[in-house]
Amino acid sequence: MNGLPDDATLYQQAPCGLLVTDAAGLILRANATLCRWLGYSQAALVGKLRIQDRLPVGARIFHQTHCLPILQVQGSVGQLQMEIRDSGGQRMPVLVNIVRRTVDGRTFDEWSLAAMNERRSYERELLAARKTAEQALEARLEAETQLRDLNGELSDADRRKDEFLATLSHELRNPLAPMRGVLEVLKLDKARPASEAKLLDVFDRQLGHLTHLVDDLMEMSRITQNRMELRRAPVALADIVHSAVEDVAPMMRAARHDFSVTIEASGAVVDADPTRLSQVLVNLLTNACKYTPDGGLVSLSLRQEGEQAVIAVRDNGIGIPPEALATIFGMFSQLEPALRRAKGGLGIGLALVRGIVALHGGTIAAESPGPGLGSTFTVRLPRHTQEMPLTVAQTRGQAKAATPLKVLLVD
Repeated sequence: MNGLPDDATLYQQAPCGLLVTDAAGLILRANATLCRWLGYSQAALVGKLRIQDRLPVGARIFHQTHCLPILQVQGSVGQLQMEIRDSGGQRMPVLVNIVRRTVDGRTFDEWSLAAMNERRSYERELLAARKTAEQALEARLEAETQLRDLNGELSDADRRKDEFLATLSHELRNPLAPMRGVLEVLKLDKARPASEAKLLDVFDRQLGHLTHLVDDLMEMSRITQNRMELRRAPVALADIVHSAVEDVAPMMRAARHDFSVTIEASGAVVDADPTRLSQVLVNLLTNACKYTPDGGLVSLSLRQEGEQAVIAVRDNGIGIPPEALATIFGMFSQLEPALRRAKGGLGIGLALVRGIVALHGGTIAAESPGPGLGSTFTVRLPRHTQEMPLTVAQTRGQAKAATPLKVLLVD
């Protein structure tokens, strides 16, 4: 075939030494590889030297007493480790295979010699690679064992943490009810001096704040222990949106935010616990209000995408650093310790939100271009097949509740 080397070229360029001797050992043919190894030209080797002439004494005796008798009986001998000398007398270890043939009454021995130096190098490399692989496998198995142990320890620590939170929230909640009762009794005295009434108002606000924190702890404990119960039913998502808007409207007004609500899917229905979903939206809107400087922009939109209802809460507040987006929904996660002191909270609000959304079969994601550039929280919930359009009374009531907030209904 055109372009392919012929047999003679392949013979000459073979990576092993090839030669043919007669019965007396005279070299009748040798390839270029063997000539290069021995340091002879073909003219100086072929027909001039016997193979025995290039064997050290020990190898020559071995050839005479071992190889030749076996060739005489079996016709071949293989995998013999011998040494051969080059023209300068240097010894070269080789692996020898010999086949005896008889042609027209003449006996020929066909030799092939593989350089043991290269083979030993390959063997050393192979052994080194095998050792490296075994060490890597051993290290991997050890790492997997350590990982299993660490996972077990983390699971135990997580379980103990959940148990601690459950116990802590209950223990903290127990004294709150009598404290609230005492406060209400004290507030019944209308003749109390203004200074004392002011102190009671402070007590009332702080007690309410403490109650809210304890409630968050209890809710988070229920979620982590899979004990939160949902009272699910088909419900118009717009109703939940408007309920949450009513709850946060005073806060938005106090902060002088430009707060807008856009409902593009007024008939969207979800199978949900309305109280829990309202809790989710109130939490997101409260965060948007708290972390947006006074007079900022806060918006809530409800739309439909295929089989999902999508609620987005946007603001132009402090934003979220890129590195914090991956952990923003973790328990006790807050952007900066300074914010915790300034804004309050335990940092479990978004973890609670994610847990409630997940229980409804939905997802929540956070986006932000970066610090100081605002943020967007998007909740996606599976839609129910039923449609529940808003009534005129509901629409008027919601618009009134939101005043002076912007409410846009798009059917």
